Amino acid sequence: MIIRLNRNTLFIFWMLAITFFLVSCSSQKKESGPVALTISQEQVSSWVRNFNPLIPGGTSRWPTVAGIYEPLFIFNSIKGEYIPWLATGYEWRNGNLVLDINIRKNVLWSNGTPFSAQDVAFTFQLKKEYSGLDTRGIWKYIKSVDVLNDHIVRF
Repeated sequence: MIIRLNRNTLFIFWMLAITFFLVSCSSQKKESGPVALTISQEQVSSWVRNFNPLIPGGTSRWPTVAGIYEPLFIFNSIKGEYIPWLATGYEWRNGNLVLDINIRKNVLWSNGTPFSAQDVAFTFQLKKEYSGLDTRGIWKYIKSVDVLNDHIVRF
């Protein structure tokens, strides 16, 4: 089978071929200066077959800790603000040396027991008594945890 091309088709074909050849041979001025290498580090360690969120060093993956132990507040890094979770708000007193946290009402443990300020104080006292649990070193910054009533805890 022989394919015959007319002169116009051959002319267009050869012009395209020459154009592609000339474009590929053209030289571009390369930018001088240091080249920045960006390396994205998504994981800080390899997978560990352990689901203990209290292991120091952050080996447990997100959302392990918040999925098991709900926090008083969640930090929204996009807006740069704290969102109340198990708390409803907070108030600084005495020149920002005392912090009162209001605990959300009508929150229940899985067994139906109401969640209260006593539970928050117990958790912080536990971290004080067993320093291995205080993985963030929070007791370097607070002196005491006091329960003012069922729904207010003071630091």
